[in-house]
Amino acid sequence: MCDPFDNAAPAGARLAFGQLILATPALTWLLLTKRIGNASTMLAEMFPGGTPGNVWLGATVVNQDEADRDIPKLLTTAARIRFLSIEPMLGPIDLESVRWPGLDGHRVDVLRGGYWNEAPYVIGARSATLDAPKGWFTNHSDFPSTIDWVIAGGESGRGARITHPVWVRRLRDQCHRADVPFLFKQWGQWMPGTGATAEQIEAARSGAWIQLSGHVHDGNDPAAFANGDAHMLSVGKKLAGRTLDGVVHHAFPDSAPRSSTVDSVADRRNLPARRVIPIVGGRHV
Repeated sequence: MCDPFDNAAPAGARLAFGQLILATPALTWLLLTKRIGNASTMLAEMFPGGTPGNVWLGATVVNQDEADRDIPKLLTTAARIRFLSIEPMLGPIDLESVRWPGLDGHRVDVLRGGYWNEAPYVIGARSATLDAPKGWFTNHSDFPSTIDWVIAGGESGRGARITHPVWVRRLRDQCHRADVPFLFKQWGQWMPGTGATAEQIEAARSGAWIQLSGHVHDGNDPAAFANGDAHMLSVGKKLAGRTLDGVVHHAFPDSAPRSSTVDSVADRRNLPARRVIPIVGGRHV
């Protein structure tokens, strides 16, 4: 595991890595980074002839602020497949409402390539603000690209922070509506108490409650509870597993041709359509 776009990478390491990728066209390389702002320049250094088609480019984001900051950078960087790693998920993220830079607060749906206007308006309204009701969808014909794959998971290890189950469900549902593959990797250290087995309850080291805002409390003060609080158990990532509402979500995007290169975002628009985006009457559901 490494971040290929780390500024601290030794001299020549990125070029050598790029040569290895070019020499292994039968392999799909997932380049995941916390420094997506470096990717465009450094990919050009690694691949002067264009990023090869066996490279999938991913950005790690953990909350809405990071999503707003980094997803536009990912979508404007040339790659065959673009994906998100939302792990650990430390707050709610709305992929149907990501702030686009330079557009005075305009928020876009990065799964479909357009925006949802303010409810209940049909046309002519500005984009809905974050957490506001969404009205109807308008396609952006000049949108650079969309997210092809979403990975999510909780945090593991000592001092792990808690992921609210509702955050994950909303992400799953958004991906499902947009026909974007969703992979839930793990709960991590903490799992939902609701539906826990006798073995999981017996193994729990501690319990806690998490609010939709992310605030955690021990449940001892009745005044601390709010609507949407979830009871969580600390059982360790192995026992916590990775089922969400009884289902293992393990979807991947369709592989693209590996021998081709992607020189620019515009080149990617000419690729065969990978999915059909269903918009039921144009209205948000």
